[in-house]
Amino acid sequence: MKVWLRRLGGFRGRAVIAGAAIVFSLAAVVVAGAQQPKAAEAAKGKLAEEVYKNIKSLKGQPASQLIPTMQFMSSSLGVSCSFCHEDNAFEKDTKDEKTTAREMIAMQEGINKGHFKGKREVTCNSCHHGAQHPAAVPTVPELGAAIVEPEHEHGAHKAPQVATPAEYLDEYYKAAGGEAELAKVTSRTEKGLVSMGGPEAVKFESYTRANGERAALLALKQGTATTVFDGHTGWLAYPGRHAREMSTGEAEATRVESDFEFPLNFKKRYAQFRVGRPETVNGKPVNVLSASRAGEPPVRLYFDQGTKLLVRVVYYVETPLGRNPTQIDVTEYGKAGGVMVPMKWVVTRPSSRATYAVESGDSSAIEDSRFEKPATTEAAAH
Repeated sequence: MKVWLRRLGGFRGRAVIAGAAIVFSLAAVVVAGAQQPKAAEAAKGKLAEEVYKNIKSLKGQPASQLIPTMQFMSSSLGVSCSFCHEDNAFEKDTKDEKTTAREMIAMQEGINKGHFKGKREVTCNSCHHGAQHPAAVPTVPELGAAIVEPEHEHGAHKAPQVATPAEYLDEYYKAAGGEAELAKVTSRTEKGLVSMGGPEAVKFESYTRANGERAALLALKQGTATTVFDGHTGWLAYPGRHAREMSTGEAEATRVESDFEFPLNFKKRYAQFRVGRPETVNGKPVNVLSASRAGEPPVRLYFDQGTKLLVRVVYYVETPLGRNPTQIDVTEYGKAGGVMVPMKWVVTRPSSRATYAVESGDSSAIEDSRFEKPATTEAAAH
């Protein structure tokens, strides 16, 4: 952000936060190009059955929620799209797994309606935990960090009030260089490498403004994957395909990540902060804040008790079946233009992990053309 928490990230290869936020969209692009069906997704306000073929279980849901919902199921069972769908023919009912998936969706809805007054307490992940088949026998928990579900409002534990939320944020801003210096930075350009588990890292570029605009490029073997977000609407372009419009969930995630790049936006965006229980991140004690905004899942912010800098962010994107989580860990900061900026961070999702390393960056003005809508979109092509 200027404490550029950018996290570029992706489901199956994306990342996001300070400067990385960019990549989240990029990654989304990768997934879109490689796995998502070629539907005229443009239809704003349309229902899933109006845009996609052979919709049964998710009738009545917004079309923009279909892909995030598929991603949630994929993460919950640890499978890819082809587990239930025919490649290049997603609408066909040729696999038994697809029929079973519809039965499981009905079961989940029935349990929540019959036992939890319609509130979504049970999800695919409640039983599967990343496995194709639910485990009937208890297992020994594995050691290691994991993305944690935010506390339910009705079951939250009150933590000792060591400090107020404002004090934690003020300490953070001071450690990052001070509010006056942070306010001077209104744009940030970064270039570097991202490793997504393959043998070689790939180059990325990100261009972000404090008002939420963001553009990102990821140099894949197939060509350049591009993400554009103008602060309200976004587009994802994968090599060899027309750009497609972001889903509602992708746009919401991009807005959240944009705020991380410019930490002063925290106070502007979130209506309420709550102090959580102190935890440990990478062996170091941290203070925790839960930031809330009407109609959105809470975002958890983790501040190193020693440096006072933000070292972890956990946020969620809602889907009809459950929440898709993203965890961003800042592992290295550096000074740039008078403020502390994330230089290395790791973006973890249920089915992917990406590490971003900044090699160069500056805060010079960014041309408006970076955030313009692509000339040819999937909607126009259809």
